[in-house]
Amino acid sequence: MDETKVKLCGQTRREDIAFSFASGADFCGVVIEVPSSPRTRSIEQAAELFAGFKRTYLRPHRRRSMALYEAIAKRLSLVFSN
Repeated sequence: MDETKVKLCGQTRREDIAFSFASGADFCGVVIEVPSSPRTRSIEQAAELFAGFKRTYLRPHRRRSMALYEAIAKRLSLVFSN
């Protein structure tokens, strides 16, 4: 049987990400470059949020350009995940 994983999305503060990981979350997510979302962050803001954290995966949820995903992955040193 597969182990259940926990992902908390829409993170906007480093202290929340740190708390989430310390509390057992497997993954934390951030909304990047989605102007319609009040939780959106720029690529640079996301890089600052996740700097120093070891969990570095990118799982696209919205249909956006591959160029945007590549820019995000490159700037945040991420690995694509499904």
